[in-house]
Amino acid sequence: MKAFRRAAQQYRGQFEFAVETIDIPDWATNEPESVAQIAALKPDILIVSGAPILKPAVFSLPKLACVNVHFGIAPLYRGENTIFWPLIAGDYQNIGVTIHHIDEGIDTGEVLARGYLGLEPDDTELTLFAKATSMTTRLLIEILHAFESKVSPGTQWNPAGRHPPPLAESSSTLFLARDRTLAYDLLYVLRRRVMKKQLPTLQERVERYY
Repeated sequence: MKAFRRAAQQYRGQFEFAVETIDIPDWATNEPESVAQIAALKPDILIVSGAPILKPAVFSLPKLACVNVHFGIAPLYRGENTIFWPLIAGDYQNIGVTIHHIDEGIDTGEVLARGYLGLEPDDTELTLFAKATSMTTRLLIEILHAFESKVSPGTQWNPAGRHPPPLAESSSTLFLARDRTLAYDLLYVLRRRVMKKQLPTLQERVERYY
């Protein structure tokens, strides 16, 4: 995220934006002044990625929905580095992305879509991150079209319809940044570079709940 911000600052002013933009530091996201700034935009939808935990004052602002782009299969893998952890666990079937409504939990809101990445034997965390970026872009476009086609003016988006099957509470794990220690990174390097352990070949698939 820091690299992204540096790039954004470097190129700011070289592009003309079609919409109004505001800059809010991470630490100030839930501050009353920031809430007022966002509210002044009168957003229909808020799309969040890599932001701090939002309080109800923020995620309740949009008319239709506040959705999060999560690189990981939620709620199985919540929190941070959630492309990395299934790699370490050998849980290759659950490497992917989730787009979900935001609630007061961490990556616990109602799921709109889950995308499971296609895997190749030589994929790495970096290539999977790139695939996740591509997949979330495609899914977001689909979801925005769904919002546009299904929501009438003056009504609120309701994701009712097909719902993901509930998971046992023990199947949901929250990973924090501090959980990824040097030992885990060394284990990853040992498996991939020394033991030459490769990933299985898996086809991309998507679960839609909207």
